[in-house]
Amino acid sequence: MADYIAQSRSNYFKVKDIVEFKLWLESISSDLEFISNERGVGFLIYSPIPSITWDEKSQEYIEFDFHKALAKHLQVGEVAITMEVGYEKIRYLIGVAVAVNHRGKVVYINLDEIYDKAKKVFKGCHKITNAAY
Repeated sequence: MADYIAQSRSNYFKVKDIVEFKLWLESISSDLEFISNERGVGFLIYSPIPSITWDEKSQEYIEFDFHKALAKHLQVGEVAITMEVGYEKIRYLIGVAVAVNHRGKVVYINLDEIYDKAKKVFKGCHKITNAAY
């Protein structure tokens, strides 16, 4: 069995409270690295976008929606974008981009969407196989 290897990052955006945002990142994973520049703050992740976190109250891991939680930190009018790229022994490649606004509305795209797009554009005249295995 092969391991899924991924790395992720965000764009730069403005948050309500930088200290609170940093503490939130630290509470989720040691793989998260805070970044900042003149455009705002963001993060790098040396793993996939987290979908579980440690809950101090219950003393167990719980599932959570990273992007909905991220939205709570954004200033009004801000949009955070995350991108994740990954692979498993080059059997398949993953590419996912997610945008979330300060209200928690999410837009999602992935590399696999190319298959449907190609079928629409090249209507029936070409055989399209998956770039996997």
